[in-house]
Amino acid sequence: MWLPWSKTSTLAVCSSGVAISLHGQKPQLLTDATFAWKDASQLIEIIENNKSIFKNQRVSVILSNSFVRYLVLPWQDNVLKQADWQAIAQHEFRKQFGAVASDWLISVSLAKHGQKILAAAIDNSLFTQLQSSAAQNGFNVCSVEPLLMRVFNQQNPNTWALVAEPQRLLLCQMHDDEWQQIVVDSPPAGQEYQKAEQLIQRSFLPLDTSAQPNKIATYVSAALSKIWQDNIGSRQKLMMQLSAAQPHPVWLAGLPLPRLYAQKIQLDFAAKTHANTALGDLILLLGAIFLAIFLWINYQQTQTKINLLQQQADLPVDAYSSKKLDPALADNLALAQQSQLQLNLPWMPTLAALEAVKKTNPSIQLLNISPNKNRAEIKLSGETATFANIAHFIDDLRANPAFTDAVLISQHLEQDADKPKSSLVYVFEINLGWRV
Repeated sequence: MWLPWSKTSTLAVCSSGVAISLHGQKPQLLTDATFAWKDASQLIEIIENNKSIFKNQRVSVILSNSFVRYLVLPWQDNVLKQADWQAIAQHEFRKQFGAVASDWLISVSLAKHGQKILAAAIDNSLFTQLQSSAAQNGFNVCSVEPLLMRVFNQQNPNTWALVAEPQRLLLCQMHDDEWQQIVVDSPPAGQEYQKAEQLIQRSFLPLDTSAQPNKIATYVSAALSKIWQDNIGSRQKLMMQLSAAQPHPVWLAGLPLPRLYAQKIQLDFAAKTHANTALGDLILLLGAIFLAIFLWINYQQTQTKINLLQQQADLPVDAYSSKKLDPALADNLALAQQSQLQLNLPWMPTLAALEAVKKTNPSIQLLNISPNKNRAEIKLSGETATFANIAHFIDDLRANPAFTDAVLISQHLEQDADKPKSSLVYVFEINLGWRV
């Protein structure tokens, strides 16, 4: 089980390569110089080829801005829930990018009441394949965030910001600590600095001099250090000292994790999944603690009763005047021995097996675990997005040697409170037997 305070590794993904930094150590490149991004299957293959590195890791994924689309949404009264803002953002993305945006994964960063909202989107296939790979290779994806979030939360600038990557520029316009607009440019390789200056000047044209920022917080990848300039006359203010040139994914993986309490924007695409996983782990942990306390109390009580009955049963033969053992006493002794047998049921291995199956089914959210020691079974209740997820979960339970059978007792559709009205979830109950 991955705990919240476990050390976190960083996996950096960009169009020119993939790198990982284990627990803040020096990043290592997982791809060669010929790598060129085509689709998410390449990332899964890279993880599979390096699964020994990822095993049992708690991984924070940072994505190049090349994989992310951004929008600034105007404030709307009476829209307060994050799920409602995500639905609004999805609609706006569809308006700008067409039907392809229907399958994008959306994250929004809420600001102060009345202020504009920052929204971001990535291809859902990238996220789902990443989660599937994590389940198959035994590591935990604790966050999936864009580069903008990582660098912006380092110093929390309240003015304009520029993020420069190879062949990708992102200019964030702000006023009075409120988002105004995000402008993207994709310059040819080697022309990033000149295009950045031109992008800034074009963005100044419709603004009064009083509305133009004196300085623009600028974050530059180390891959561009040889071509970037630090001119006195420029509006750019470098927030990170230009270092020796290094591959862009290595620079990404080496960026420090911001302090949680100092974060200004939250664009974590794994936020809901991580919360569901944490809830499932918490349920399992509480269940294990409850069972341990219950077993200890029962063990003490039963042991005391057994000792008392054995003392009575061990009296000298002449004390019974050649009579057989009192039938009531014999029944009590048999009952006590049976109780002691029940205490030896494999509770902890059973919970460990259940946790292992849950980790291979991240789409399943467990809501309740109710053990029944008398029948050697556990009743599970939970929810998921599709019935196919339930069927896959039951198949995995049946395939685990710790369990005798898994039977679906009930299932029905309910409205998901965290999603738009059109979104439904399957709520289910399963009876699970285990081997004694």
